[in-house]
Amino acid sequence: MEGLVDHNIQVNECVCNKDVQNRIIMFAGNISRTNGIDILVQGFLKSKLIGVELHIYGSGDYKEELEK
Repeated sequence: MEGLVDHNIQVNECVCNKDVQNRIIMFAGNISRTNGIDILVQGFLKSKLIGVELHIYGSGDYKEELEK
């Protein structure tokens, strides 16, 4: 399953931990240029979002470069 969301959820129904300082964007899967993970990372860095973290989980041909 990928990218599932309940579009009916209301903001006041959020079960988020309110003590968490930063919001998290998470990617889990094949870390490769074929999947565009390099574009995702570059876009995230260029966005200069405040209070947002990008978490990436998985393995693939872009993993070593990403770790650098």
